[in-house]
Amino acid sequence: METGEEVYMLLGHSSIVWTVSYSPDGKYIVSGSDDGTIKVWNAETGSLIYTIVNGKNGDYLTYTPEGFFTGTEWAMKNFVHIVDGMDVIGIDQVYDKLYRPDLVAAKMRGEDISEYAKEVNLASIVRSGNAPAVAIKNLPELSDSRDVTFDICVQNTGGGIGNVSIVLNGKTIRLSEGVESSNGEQKIFRHTVTLQNGQNKIEAFAMNSAGMIESRRASADVNWQGKTSKPNLYVLTVAVNKYRDKDLWLNYCVPDAASIEESFKKQQSGLYQNVCVYSLKDAEVTKEGLEQKFKELSSIVTADDVFVFFVSGHGTTYDDGDYYFIPVNFRYTNKTDIPLNAISKSDLTKNLSLIKAGKTLMMLDTCNSGAFFADSNKRGIGDKGIFERLSRATGHAILAAASDSQSAMEGYNGHGVFTYVLLDGLAGNADSDGDGFVTLTELSSYVENQVPELSYEKWGYEQVPQKELRRQDFPITETVLK
Repeated sequence: METGEEVYMLLGHSSIVWTVSYSPDGKYIVSGSDDGTIKVWNAETGSLIYTIVNGKNGDYLTYTPEGFFTGTEWAMKNFVHIVDGMDVIGIDQVYDKLYRPDLVAAKMRGEDISEYAKEVNLASIVRSGNAPAVAIKNLPELSDSRDVTFDICVQNTGGGIGNVSIVLNGKTIRLSEGVESSNGEQKIFRHTVTLQNGQNKIEAFAMNSAGMIESRRASADVNWQGKTSKPNLYVLTVAVNKYRDKDLWLNYCVPDAASIEESFKKQQSGLYQNVCVYSLKDAEVTKEGLEQKFKELSSIVTADDVFVFFVSGHGTTYDDGDYYFIPVNFRYTNKTDIPLNAISKSDLTKNLSLIKAGKTLMMLDTCNSGAFFADSNKRGIGDKGIFERLSRATGHAILAAASDSQSAMEGYNGHGVFTYVLLDGLAGNADSDGDGFVTLTELSSYVENQVPELSYEKWGYEQVPQKELRRQDFPITETVLK
């Protein structure tokens, strides 16, 4: 700098730069521009670290040069678009691959994320081919029948046709896992859904054949006015204590699942017409076993019913940032075993799409880890972004045991601490307004408050549970036991 020679140029803003400043420690350069962005650079190398776009009402988007991003829902749909020639790709169209709050945070801390970017990055996604064009046809605005049939038209625009899905009132239903098609060819998928009383929102989308870019979502509303039935409650518990790999054995998962079952059985003839409990334990918990159980439930559960899915065991994340549940027959030799042999987000989405219930909740007493499990008293380590991705993919509300590189602890009064608090809350202690019902929002708030307190009290460690409610709220238990 003392020689007056140019050291480097900070290139990236598309309009007038109105401010440039150093951080107090001199490690970073921060620039602001009329293009609406704030960019943070490495002062030593001049390389761009991340970009922030701020909006009104707290909306924001933060993204890295590799394309990984995080932000508010509105911002992801409206702030930034990727322009490839004449085509415009919305940030939300690459959510499934590039929404990585964990990698954005790592980049902001100065960590090297190049290993993750080798597998997937913005440039490789854009090169994977155009997303299909999707339209909804033959759907009436007002339906005389509760079951309505319509067409989803999907056109190959050059990138092939991958998974095709519809979203009914927020719940994902997978129609196809890919179909052969030529450039310009249109495929038509006819599907029947069961409507809720009142206004129903239906969306449709498809991935390109590489599974990288989601189409712009087609959307339509249909109204049905009619009588609904008192709901049945269906509970499916999945729990593994004794993995075939003895290093992974746990102590309380199967008892926790049994306790959850008994808790909900007490709701018979109260809030629900019937309570029906199904379970998979230990040796039954395989990919095939889970798929078969969901197929069985698909012919029983109706649109008026409530469905609760409780999972307890080991879980993990892979380099793709997605959630994987470890089945009983899983054996670990290296990390590539995880996407090959664990139960993936895609598997869960496919299975859960078979469930017609209008109100659903997943309770995951597992968490995730970037590394595999070394401590048999812990059910995993996690990052909150993976639950957001899982909830968005499935459309189901989620309560999860922990996040932020934490472990789901076992051994609190004979339970995992998360399940212990769930049971306490479901029994009535979560009924904060005293109206005689525990709602989804009340239960999640109770879990959020109690789990950190109890875990710190016992282990000197705050386990912080996570929630993604998908804007759902409904009474899940009646406090008849209080």
